[in-house]
Amino acid sequence: MTVFDLKQMIYEQGKCKHVLTQTADQGAILIPERQTLYYNNVKLEFDHKSLRHYDIKAGATIHLQDQGYQIPLRLGKMVVYSGPIMAMAVYSGWHWDLYEFYEGADYVQDHYYDVVLYEEGYAQILAKYMICLHFGKLLLELLLIHRMAGRMVSLNRTLWQILFYWVAFGGFVSYTLFHPEYRYNFKVTNLQVDGTVYSLIAVALFIVGEVMSFMCHLHFSNMEEKMAAAVLQGAAQEKQDYASRTRRSYIVNSISKFAILKDFGFSLVTCADWMWELVAWVSIVMVIQTMSAYVFLVVWFVWHNSKARERHWRYIAEYQNDYPHDRRAFIPLLI
Repeated sequence: MTVFDLKQMIYEQGKCKHVLTQTADQGAILIPERQTLYYNNVKLEFDHKSLRHYDIKAGATIHLQDQGYQIPLRLGKMVVYSGPIMAMAVYSGWHWDLYEFYEGADYVQDHYYDVVLYEEGYAQILAKYMICLHFGKLLLELLLIHRMAGRMVSLNRTLWQILFYWVAFGGFVSYTLFHPEYRYNFKVTNLQVDGTVYSLIAVALFIVGEVMSFMCHLHFSNMEEKMAAAVLQGAAQEKQDYASRTRRSYIVNSISKFAILKDFGFSLVTCADWMWELVAWVSIVMVIQTMSAYVFLVVWFVWHNSKARERHWRYIAEYQNDYPHDRRAFIPLLI
């Protein structure tokens, strides 16, 4: 019996005598995507693994944790990534109305030329297009590249991501970027770099980060397709009807997302896609140059560094000696 078989049994029967639930919502429909199983405080991470892989024997007690209400993963990410694009459009199109509401009528009168006769500067235009291109690329990848059929995500996690991208970035960063008193400065004091050269460096970093991130996701998707074919072929050989399951793509993703990748930076770090996305975010912050943007970048880095380290140790636990020992989690040679 695999971990997924156990989850499916819990879902179909509604309850299982040898599973102790840790959820207050006893009437919940525990679909497999909603369940997280633990044995001896160890998370049963891989759905395709058998219970013997985790040394689970007859009479063992497995704890179940309810992950809460679930929504389709693709839908959740589309909602999250569309927020900053809409924020850019709102702040750019309704600048006068927004800052009259934020600052008051007296502020508008005192800053008539800044608010009423407002024109976007070079940095604001460049940052706006970079942000829209970044999140537009993420939305395009969701629609055309990523395999997410049948995958679910916790509603609580989606709400936290909405708070981060819609409020923290779409709200505070956009507020300072389009503020009437915003003044950009394409000048690095210590290096005395000309503004044009500085902006070209930022754009070049942005293009490299976005292209390499896209190639990482495309590479990952191609590997996923190969893994899916291998899983279904193996299931047919074992005469197990995985293909008929409505959630077979969930099993496939459980396997394929932990495949050992090597190209486009994966030979250096476990999370090369996030490494290149970090490069893109650094370039965007180089253009914006506000305190809110710096804070956002630091929080984004801490958040993704934590996720990268978690994924890195899962890879090591799964592949053990087969996983390259010199590979880092997030930053080559450092983290």
